[in-house]
Amino acid sequence: MIYITNPKLLSLQNVMNQLMSNIQFLANNSSVSSLASESMKQIPSEAFRMAIAVISIAPIMMAYPFFQKYFVKGLAIGAVKG
Repeated sequence: MIYITNPKLLSLQNVMNQLMSNIQFLANNSSVSSLASESMKQIPSEAFRMAIAVISIAPIMMAYPFFQKYFVKGLAIGAVKG
């Protein structure tokens, strides 16, 4: 995070973390109007956290079936002693 200055080079997890920080900031500091303030306080932050977790795990879940045979082979080779 210190060395990357170009936002296009950030990883998916960093972008999601920034999104969560922005949502928390808006929920805590909304002072535009009382109606907007009440609606911002009702944002389900836990739902956003779970959605971020699913989105960040999705690429791994999609790549796993293609590389599963290599994982199984590596486990079998590592289990053989001798």
